[in-house]
Amino acid sequence: MKSQGFALILVIWVLVLLSAIGAGFSTLVGVETRSASWAGEKVRFQSAALAAIHRAILHLKDIESQDGWKVDGVPNNWQWEGFEAQLIIRYEASKVDLNYAPRPILSGLFGQLLPEADANALSGALLDWRDRDDKVSEQGAEKSSYEEAGYAHSPANAPLTSISELSQVLGFDDQMVEVLRPHVTVFARSAKLDASTASATVLKAVPDADPVQVSAFIAHRTEAYLNDEAPDFGMLGVSNQWIETGRRSGVLNLEARVRKDGRSHRERAIVRLQSPIGPYQVLAWETLMDVGTKP
Repeated sequence: MKSQGFALILVIWVLVLLSAIGAGFSTLVGVETRSASWAGEKVRFQSAALAAIHRAILHLKDIESQDGWKVDGVPNNWQWEGFEAQLIIRYEASKVDLNYAPRPILSGLFGQLLPEADANALSGALLDWRDRDDKVSEQGAEKSSYEEAGYAHSPANAPLTSISELSQVLGFDDQMVEVLRPHVTVFARSAKLDASTASATVLKAVPDADPVQVSAFIAHRTEAYLNDEAPDFGMLGVSNQWIETGRRSGVLNLEARVRKDGRSHRERAIVRLQSPIGPYQVLAWETLMDVGTKP
């Protein structure tokens, strides 16, 4: 009788164990199924953003058939495979080029976005990082300054190859770089700012720019573009020494936002239309906002 009771208990424990294994397997299958579904959904959203960006590139390459796709910062709406896509196209020169911008514009931007830091010292350190000599500029920083600060490296004495490289410049850190990132570039190759699509933040970095005038100009520019008119850049009240007013070619910043079933996804591409290596060249691509939350 004891052996029969022991056998019954053993069978019950085996059944419990098998049930637990079955439940675990079922849960695992559910997780894998949701993950596969999520991966497929993500690919579909990315494909929609990719389609919008490349459609804009193809139309912009042919000036005579732009079909309403213009470099003006005004959202362009498009539908593709059930997705609602919105694309904003700006000149990359509407941002401050870390390799070309003069000290006054750099100091204006740093002072505006990094109020706790010494804007002139940051500008001087960046100028000494990107120039090709070892001469210390005003409030700048060359090799000895990095050694005194305990850095394991010296200034590159060469142009920055990415925005992230700015964190290696004396006085900057990763958090400061992320604050600056939306407003700076290394691809424009221009000392001037393109006021045709520049943001209010960038335009306020221009010497002698009046914040009130800048805000009024941004509102005027948007209305002008919506009415298919040219904006009055004289409203800015700044010298042409610092700004230019639109290009027919060059490097473009294309940002796509796609929506479907209450979900959104954003991608950005920086593209050079006139490229020696092909019809166009993608200089950078990044995901700005991923689709939902992974299960």
